[in-house]
Amino acid sequence: MVKNIQIAALLGLTIFALGAYYLINSNTQKKVNTLGEWFTCRSNSGFKICDDIEGDEKKLNQCYKAATDFANICYPNHTQTTQECQNFWNFYNSQTTDALLPQDYFTCVQQGQKAAKESQFFYKNNYLVLWVDCATSKS
Repeated sequence: MVKNIQIAALLGLTIFALGAYYLINSNTQKKVNTLGEWFTCRSNSGFKICDDIEGDEKKLNQCYKAATDFANICYPNHTQTTQECQNFWNFYNSQTTDALLPQDYFTCVQQGQKAAKESQFFYKNNYLVLWVDCATSKS
């Protein structure tokens, strides 16, 4: 009898926890932004660039390398631009601002992540802010 009560109590707690999890996460669902929303977010993001680093030459050089390596992968017509990144920029140049960011955008951003992580400063203050956070918003 005691075992049945314990099982029932555990089941009740599990259902409660799952319900709470659903309620919390249902309010934080993200939607893919349009090109216009992405561009506006980037313009208003307060991101930082490598030149914002002061007094630490090693950190500054790491940031420049990460930024250059990221650009070579993710910006159009660079030495190592991936096909997905080139596809995104072609899309960007040919679509209206109400078009949703395409899958090529997210693939491109993922492809540049390793380069961005070469510098914690670049990764945290530029890559995450401009490329990840601005791609989606709360629905």
